[in-house]
This record gives sequence, structure tokens and C-alpha cells, in this order.
Amino acid sequence: MKRIIYLDYLRIFAILGVILIHLTSYVNKTDIYCKEFGRYAVPCFVMISGVLFLGRNIPLDTLFKKYVFKLAIALIFILIINKLISVCFHINCPIDHLWYIPMIICIYMAYPFIKLFIDNKVLVKYFLVLALIFNFIIPTICVFRGGIVSTFYD
Repeated sequence: MKRIIYLDYLRIFAILGVILIHLTSYVNKTDIYCKEFGRYAVPCFVMISGVLFLGRNIPLDTLFKKYVFKLAIALIFILIINKLISVCFHINCPIDHLWYIPMIICIYMAYPFIKLFIDNKVLVKYFLVLALIFNFIIPTICVFRGGIVSTFYD
């Protein structure tokens, strides 16, 4: 597959966002605005994966052997090492930052369905119209009408 240069720049930008999130995780909770500037990073990585995966046809067995299985093994290995460290050294190692690995495994497993959806232009347009209505138009109207959007969408 030919290298896509703008994705490399987007990766660098997303890596900086992840670094910002992790650096500011120790910041006082009243100064949370710095942390929020990096929240774009994870969706960027997911979209990069989408661009790279949905642009090609990956057989189901290759998908599971090459991607899902390897990530699952890595996750299990990390969890076992984490448990051994906590038992042997009585150190509580937080693993809450590992949520990304199961999420990306699920996205990889849903790839065949997502690919079918993306290949159907009518469904994509329908989804985009629904997303526009329910994620932009309705919340915007609710905000201007008195803020009921916060109770509906939270």
C-alpha cells in the first residue's frame, strides 16, 4: 500500500494530543481545560485506522490472525504482567489507559459490517443526515430554546 503522507502528519498531531492528555492527567481538577485540548487524539487514531482499513479488502481469516489475535494476545500479556507486579510487589498499577486496545479489537471485529455499510453510498448519506440532525441541529435548537439539550444528551 502506498504511503499517505498526510496521515503521518495527522499521527504526529494525534501523538502530541495523547502526550498532552497524559501530561495533564496530574493537573489539578480545577485546571481541566489543558487536558481537554488533547481529546481530539483518540478519534484521530480511530479515523486513521478507518482510512487504512476501509480502503482495502481484508479477508476475515487474515483480519483475525493478523490483527485481532495479536492485539488480544498483547492485551492478555499486559494484564498478566500487571497482575504479577501487583501481587509480587504490592504495587497497584492502574490499567485504565488500556481501554483503547479492547475498543480497537472490537472495531477490527466489526470491520466486515462497517465495510458493507461504507460501500453502500445510500446508507452513508442516510447516516450522515441522521448524524447531522441528532448531533447538530436538534442540540443547537435546544440550546437556543433554553438548554434542554444538557438533560437529553448527557
